[in-house]
Amino acid sequence: MRVGINTGPVVIGAIGRDLRMDYTAVGDTTNLAARLLNVAAPGQIVVSEHTRVLTDGYFVFDDLGEFQVKGKSAPVHASTVVEERRGRTRLEVSRERGLTPLVGRSEERARLYTAFERASDGAGATVWLTGEPGAGKSRLLYEFMRRLDAMGVLEVEANCPSYGRSIPYYPLLAIVRSLARIDETAPTDVVEAQAGELLLRLGIEDDEAQVLLTHFLGVPVSSDFLVRVQGAELKQRTFRLLTSIVLCASERRPCVIVVENLHWADESSLEFLRQLAGAIQDHAVLLLLSTRPEFAPSWRDELCTDVIVVGGLVREDVERIAPIVR
Repeated sequence: MRVGINTGPVVIGAIGRDLRMDYTAVGDTTNLAARLLNVAAPGQIVVSEHTRVLTDGYFVFDDLGEFQVKGKSAPVHASTVVEERRGRTRLEVSRERGLTPLVGRSEERARLYTAFERASDGAGATVWLTGEPGAGKSRLLYEFMRRLDAMGVLEVEANCPSYGRSIPYYPLLAIVRSLARIDETAPTDVVEAQAGELLLRLGIEDDEAQVLLTHFLGVPVSSDFLVRVQGAELKQRTFRLLTSIVLCASERRPCVIVVENLHWADESSLEFLRQLAGAIQDHAVLLLLSTRPEFAPSWRDELCTDVIVVGGLVREDVERIAPIVR
């Protein structure tokens, strides 16, 4: 298989008619993608320079140099994709490229710090951060977390991708891997060892806990255990264990858990986060959940200590970022 990728404007529409009608995209952008496909060797993904610039930071590329392709008078620069940089968020990539100064948001930041102080005092807090895409939720959370870096806080971050509804426990797996210091690509023996070390470090000395945790992390366990514990019981036992892990971790130092794009989370993860929000009320845990306005489950107002709406910036703040030419 060979793949060619280019990025740019296209014309889309129907071609043909009656039973032979098709829907496709045409134009210079797709033509160049087809030329890059011809450049690719079997097993390669070849991208244009424009695509590489837009996705730099998320993938590792190999420069293939310039090629003369049909339909282009000037040579075309191409690169091949070597691998994905796993666990990279849009904000982390943007930070490397350079962030604009943060302006405004003083009220929102103050409310986040108030919630953190409450959690640090052992009262627990769950903050719901809502706003339209691009409003600045991730940047606000980044600046807040950066301020906590020097305070010895246990920071755990997870993000729900757009395809996350079809992947059970996607954000929860990220949280557990972070606490256990397990890389996503770690082999089975490393996962088992790190999971056991996490439980030992937290004082959770239970053989069944070890089996539950490794099973949750995708390690095969004995069939006897799965016959004895399955379905709803397996789920609830796992939820209780994950909750215990978070609460035990918070006994050593305040714990801040961030889950972004909650509107894309699977139902099981949402069920666990609802239970966790109810369990942290007497512990040093701050749970920060960011989402879009259209997503508001029934338990939000009952369990969240604050709901912060991230709206648009006022004109003065916009002009401080990008002066407007009158």
